[in-house]
Amino acid sequence: MTQTIKKTDAELKTDVLSELEYEPSIKVPDIGVLVKDGTVTLNGNVVRLLSGVKGVSNLISIKPKLTAAAVESDIKAAFKRNSLLDANKIHVETIGGKVILRGNVRNFAELDEAERVA
Repeated sequence: MTQTIKKTDAELKTDVLSELEYEPSIKVPDIGVLVKDGTVTLNGNVVRLLSGVKGVSNLISIKPKLTAAAVESDIKAAFKRNSLLDANKIHVETIGGKVILRGNVRNFAELDEAERVA
């Protein structure tokens, strides 16, 4: 089963501040970081590096590393490579960020292996 790592807002804030430390053009004390329910808001001022720039519009959104289809495909491929599983009898689907396995297995060992591989 695929698991999502859930971090607290405080942990996320620490991670964001840590990442900002690696950017030499940013003075971290000049940037405010607010995290509420997993949404990060940055505010403050940075030194203008390009002449002529008067402001910045930030339209960046966070894209998941993997799509549900990619996760499904990767699990199906792993099942086919695994000699302990009958991949044709196990159906894989993703719903709401969770992986659902359906089908028939020969025994509990195969069930455990399918869950481990997924």
